[in-house]
Amino acid sequence: MAYFPTISGGVPIEKTGRILPHEHLVLYPSRIEEKYYDVIKKHHIPLLKNLVNDYGCDTIVEVTARRNADGGVGPGDKSGYIKDNINLCREICTESGINLVLSTGFYREIKRPVYFFGNTVTQLADEMIRDIEDGIDDSGVKAGIIKIAIDDMNSPADIKLLDAAAIAQKATGIAITTHTCSRDTRLGTLNHLENAGVDPERIVLGHADAHADANEILTLAKRNCRLLFTIWGITDAETIGGRGTISAMHSADLAAILSGEGHIDKLLFSTDYTSSIEDGKLVPALYGIPDRNFCYAFTFTVPALKKVGLTDEQIDKIMVDNPRRMLTKR
Repeated sequence: MAYFPTISGGVPIEKTGRILPHEHLVLYPSRIEEKYYDVIKKHHIPLLKNLVNDYGCDTIVEVTARRNADGGVGPGDKSGYIKDNINLCREICTESGINLVLSTGFYREIKRPVYFFGNTVTQLADEMIRDIEDGIDDSGVKAGIIKIAIDDMNSPADIKLLDAAAIAQKATGIAITTHTCSRDTRLGTLNHLENAGVDPERIVLGHADAHADANEILTLAKRNCRLLFTIWGITDAETIGGRGTISAMHSADLAAILSGEGHIDKLLFSTDYTSSIEDGKLVPALYGIPDRNFCYAFTFTVPALKKVGLTDEQIDKIMVDNPRRMLTKR
């Protein structure tokens, strides 16, 4: 039986329920002061218990990039995924019953540690491979997915990250999931990784519904990559880097198009919920929608998909079968 790594140990893939493949728990890039542990736990544990007990969702994929600098760091500063934070997350997982998959990789160029720019592609790839095969530092937790954030296909730093991720993916067999919020970065990322020898089935284009239309998503789906939708219910386009307003059903309508064209096996979705500690308080990023937390995938997204004609069987394929394949080494 195949297993995938979580913060609490290996989990049999065939034993998982529904999976949210693009979320953020409490792995903030900087150290969380112990005095904030209680407020973090009191916020997250009830939400995660709801996922497990009320919605049959027992696994979250943490896509806060492993190497994510916070406010500027010096050479050699690894930043991100501090062991204390991992231990806090392990406590939350134990108390809530959720499985948490960690990622390796790097976030946007402005958030990368200084050493990223001096290291070679091979050195960066080796670092990701160690996270996957040996574990993240001395935490004992192995990464289960590679996360990369790409903003500009003309940026040498973004090309370096794509090259390093391609090497790490081919060496380990785990999937690459992306932060790609525009048509140019989605197409450019797919082209570059595929040209580097990465199987498109192992490429998950994150935020694939942001500024997307039917023509784009069908073109990408026909190339056999995976499309991960995250902007459910958001109507203010400025919050996702655009202008004007969009329909709350935007993502559901795109999902219906994929379904109608026989590409339901290419689709994944998540809420992309995150929060931060500001002035001693936990502040969730809600995009103006009061209940847009982890459970929004079930209180809004699932009903929206049913409204556009998807069946329970299709939704289970999107939430169970497709992310299971994403987490399976190949």
